[in-house]
Amino acid sequence: MKKIILFSHEYPPCLGGVGTIAEQVKNYFENNDKYEVKVITSSRSLKYKTHNLLCSFFPSQCWPFSYYLEYRKEFLASDLIICNDPAAIYTAGMFFSEEILSKTICCIHGEEKYLTSTKLLLRLIAFKKSFLKAINYSAKVIFVSSYIQEYYATHYGIYTAERKGVVINPGVYSETVIVRPTIKKKNRFITVCRLHKDKGFIHMLKVFEYMDKMGLEFEWIIVGGGAYFDELSQLIDSSYIKPYVSLTGSVERTDLSHYYSSSEFCILLSELNESYGLSYLEAAHFGVKPIGYNRCGVRDVFNYITKGLLLYNYKDIEENAKDILSFVNKKNNGNATSCRFASDFSKDLELLLVDVLNGVN
Repeated sequence: MKKIILFSHEYPPCLGGVGTIAEQVKNYFENNDKYEVKVITSSRSLKYKTHNLLCSFFPSQCWPFSYYLEYRKEFLASDLIICNDPAAIYTAGMFFSEEILSKTICCIHGEEKYLTSTKLLLRLIAFKKSFLKAINYSAKVIFVSSYIQEYYATHYGIYTAERKGVVINPGVYSETVIVRPTIKKKNRFITVCRLHKDKGFIHMLKVFEYMDKMGLEFEWIIVGGGAYFDELSQLIDSSYIKPYVSLTGSVERTDLSHYYSSSEFCILLSELNESYGLSYLEAAHFGVKPIGYNRCGVRDVFNYITKGLLLYNYKDIEENAKDILSFVNKKNNGNATSCRFASDFSKDLELLLVDVLNGVN
């Protein structure tokens, strides 16, 4: 039985796509008797700690030194290590020998602002140098979309050979039985993400205000926590559509199916350069019709969605509102959407993993 370390600073209860994929990978390999998988993650997951879920006892902000200090033996004893996010990749580059890096797979899920930052702290901990070392000496590098692979080449000068750099579009997987309401009095929209100003909340609020003036009855449920929670709450409180907007805060991932199954539309007009957009695919998996911008990696994920809306007018309140309203009022919109695949990421990851274990270059 091969020993695998899944190393991910982000892991549930964090709701981000990186943590979601980490949980998918863990569940997939746990159900395969060829492998023994252990997760190494931050103290934020301590309440879920088990013998195979190893959580740092240091505050999560101490990641530049805490992980290797605590789990050096586990890293050395493993047959293969999957570094699932920047903190893990940095740790690998800073502390792993070239021999350990040769059995390491690095996963790239999005932009990495620290690669171009000039902050003194990042220079002192040699973030860029260590990150690049891990990429250069690792066995494989996985990009979640062609967009983000091209972005790393164009903006960071990180080019990977064809055999080493691989694009795998993530999917979603859930064994939850979906029971959808048959009657809805209002159009219910849902947004699921980590709360951040650049996720487009100010603009989305204005779009909903415009649609309200156009006569649309709706509910908008925002699911997630983060540093932007208080500011977003104040924005909602000061808006005249406050009675139609609910902000839930952080919820357990196991409870997400309830929120999705009672919603008809998923909206996320992110102003970040999204590398992929797993939340749109997750919504479609639960039969919810996603709405996003036709830009960056979001357009990639909509290739797998049977019914959704891509908006072409970036940050145009009036045009966005009209397009959404037209989509909502389509006669055939009563049918739920779906996505065309699920859990392929873990399966394709296993193929790479076998190559690395067998020493295939």
